[in-house]
Amino acid sequence: MQRHFVFTAKKTETTRKTLTNIVLPATAVLGVLAGYLMGILH
Repeated sequence: MQRHFVFTAKKTETTRKTLTNIVLPATAVLGVLAGYLMGILH
């Protein structure tokens, strides 16, 4: 029971780290692109 919980928690941790490593840069890039486009259009 305990071991299963630890395994699941570790898997979730890895997934979360991966998501953070992908989502944060992607969000930053989109933010920059959006700002860039706004600058061009206005």
